[in-house]
Amino acid sequence: MNDAWIPLKSLQTPVLQQNLSYVSVMYSDLFGLMHECAASADLLFQKRENLIACKTNEAMAQWIFGKESPQQELAAIRREWETHRSQNDLIVLLGNAIGYALAVVLPALLNDMQLRILVVEPQAARIRACFSLLDLRAALDTGRLHFAVHEPNLAGVFSAIRQFNLWNAKRPMLYVSPEMRSAEDTHSFAQQYVEQSLHQCHQRREQITRLKQHSQSRDHNTIQKIVLIDCWPGAPGSAHIAAIHHALQRRTVETTIFPLNRYRIDAREEEYRRLIEPSLLSLLDSFQPDMIVSYGYHAPKFIAEEIYQAAEIVWLQAVSNIAYHDTRYYPGEHTALIERNLIPYFTKRGAPHAFFVPLMADYVSPQPTLTNRRIPIVFVGNSLGLSPQAVQQFRRRWTGRDQLLHSINAAEHALGRFDTRQNLYDYLSDHPLPQIHTEEEEYVIFRYLLCQGSAFRRRKLLEKIAPLGLGIWGGDWPGYLPPDSPLQRCLKGHLPMQEEPKIFSFGNIFVNIQSIGHVTGPNMRFFNVPGMGGFQISDGHFSDYLQADRETVYYESEEEFLEKVRYYLHHPNEADEIRARAHARVLRDWTYDRWVAWVSDELHLVLPDQTAQ
Repeated sequence: MNDAWIPLKSLQTPVLQQNLSYVSVMYSDLFGLMHECAASADLLFQKRENLIACKTNEAMAQWIFGKESPQQELAAIRREWETHRSQNDLIVLLGNAIGYALAVVLPALLNDMQLRILVVEPQAARIRACFSLLDLRAALDTGRLHFAVHEPNLAGVFSAIRQFNLWNAKRPMLYVSPEMRSAEDTHSFAQQYVEQSLHQCHQRREQITRLKQHSQSRDHNTIQKIVLIDCWPGAPGSAHIAAIHHALQRRTVETTIFPLNRYRIDAREEEYRRLIEPSLLSLLDSFQPDMIVSYGYHAPKFIAEEIYQAAEIVWLQAVSNIAYHDTRYYPGEHTALIERNLIPYFTKRGAPHAFFVPLMADYVSPQPTLTNRRIPIVFVGNSLGLSPQAVQQFRRRWTGRDQLLHSINAAEHALGRFDTRQNLYDYLSDHPLPQIHTEEEEYVIFRYLLCQGSAFRRRKLLEKIAPLGLGIWGGDWPGYLPPDSPLQRCLKGHLPMQEEPKIFSFGNIFVNIQSIGHVTGPNMRFFNVPGMGGFQISDGHFSDYLQADRETVYYESEEEFLEKVRYYLHHPNEADEIRARAHARVLRDWTYDRWVAWVSDELHLVLPDQTAQ
């Protein structure tokens, strides 16, 4: 950057791209704000004294930072902080001097686990400027740094505090950045903060009281309204939620979908729960559901036990991921698992009622989809494998535990061999891992072996059929495959869930390779492929779901896999007969209408009859 003034749209720094890459996944709303102002010319920037000066781009330019001397202004901000900061647990920045005010307090955020920081700006462009100058990834990863666009006054400040549920701090502080000091008087912030915090507490108590009152007047087995919590936009879990939603609508059950971000749950559960609690509490108060279905996560991830007990509604955690780790369940929660072998694991972790219900078809077509067979063989799905860097990081964790590393190596080798008689659960039962100190460590190794064992099987089988016209759709393959793998030429990229149905119009044979964790319940594509009328060749002992050779073709060895793929490439009429029977079977037995009936029978729930068309 030279000494010329440049607009915001030209302020393209490496740190901006790093920040945007992070927030695109973790903070989609914030990413959207900054994307909208990417072409803004409202702000101008100039390099001065090894810092960046900034002013508005208008006839009567307003200086934001660096009018006289950027170094002197930064020194003045630092002196103010040294004078006024005193163990605050909430700092609100009204204005941010394009990041220089925030830069002064970021070390405190990273060192003080009780501190939260809220930056309030009048324009998204000023937030983007900050993201162009400061690496904020570590601070954002705490879950305790927030940005909001509101009017530069106390009303705007309190709107932002309400937006992020930042009430009840014991030592709040409002810092008005120098460029904002012509705003209205802000000296009454502390008093107003206490008053509004008390009001929010009172409102929360009233909502919880209403939940209790409604619970006392409700028949707890009759289900008329359901909240579906969707933490998986763009991922398979979201497709499952949509399928459940449509099945419930056909039963005339009233539903509403509550979207959340799974990455923020995993990263900072407590902070994210605090953030979403007001919205979820308001939904429970206004919608008054009889049941909640949360895909993947259980109740403690979303609400405090006080609210859970007050609502006293049926809470079902539906788990479609084999590798999952939850603890600290609330009394009365139900957990639907797609694999019977997982029941002991979840019971050990405290799940009060874990039961089996298989995945079913997320989408079905009334008639088998016509295909032009342009792609002879199709595999849809991730490798599940880890990158070399992730493998190294995993192995470093067990340095010094030689027996454990030896056992992990042996397990990875054994489970990577394709053998339908061997699965992850039986192997770990027969070969207990030594030198395990905690349940969390046990889970981490379980997940590693599931991913690496499944990936090696998939890679080895698919490499056998790569020369026959294989196309692979899946997002993680480039990071897993070695550069010289013949599968590199077969990769077609990531296929979004909502676009998956279109692949059946040009796919011929759909090969399915179950993970080593799918033993009693098959994966989602086992049902989705025939649900759309695709012809499937699959491993696994799943003839109870789809009959062998009549509705799906199964293989028991690597040699049989290659043999059957070759055979049906040259016998499309036989494949068409099988896929027609499979399609009819899925429509009859394996849609989410069946899933809803299965769950309601297990939980002894009364749902409306299936009368809506």
